[in-house]
Amino acid sequence: TAASMVINDYHDFARGVDTAENKPHKALVSGEVRPESVKFALKWGYALHLTLLCLVETRAMRLWVLANTLLTYSYSVHLKPVTGVKNAVCAVIVASAVGLGAVATGGGAAAKAVWRPMAATLGIIWHREMVMDIKDCDGDGAAGVKTVAVAVGKAKALALSLVPLAGGLFAAATAPRNALPAALAVAAQATFALFAGAKRFSRPSLWYPIELAPIWLLATLAALTR
Repeated sequence: TAASMVINDYHDFARGVDTAENKPHKALVSGEVRPESVKFALKWGYALHLTLLCLVETRAMRLWVLANTLLTYSYSVHLKPVTGVKNAVCAVIVASAVGLGAVATGGGAAAKAVWRPMAATLGIIWHREMVMDIKDCDGDGAAGVKTVAVAVGKAKALALSLVPLAGGLFAAATAPRNALPAALAVAAQATFALFAGAKRFSRPSLWYPIELAPIWLLATLAALTR
């Protein structure tokens, strides 16, 4: 996770997405950290990560972590500039953490048992990522970053963000146990997002669907895994 955040910042800086105008606090932008130092740390950090991965006991867990590592790297280096794809990939990476816990305790077959929590996580994170792009729409447009919000407008982007959230709601609502509290938590996320849309995406209104999303996600997972 730490390496993915560092490599993400490095490529945002290298592409000119992070500049002194929009991200003056970033270490690479301010010159506090040199790009060469970041590349050196990443090279040896990934080498250590892959070496330690060989020590993981089960094959299923090794493959799961390796797939997540490759996807995280591909996201930062290749997929992040692709309109729409970056939101989905980011959600998959976060949702896979839920499956990793199941694989660690019960092997590869155990991942099937947590498909509902994974689907709910996927839907909420995918939706939140798109709402965050709505918040950054003006700055992204000025920087030439073509997010969904920049490409189709804020209102349509919000409508599209509700599609994966609806998938998460379906997974929660059809759970054999605790379906109601799980579904209500996902529905709360949708409610705050629609509220932001009704307020024409003012920054105070966007605070709710962005900053409260982890709370609704935690409530959903607590209900589905109880």
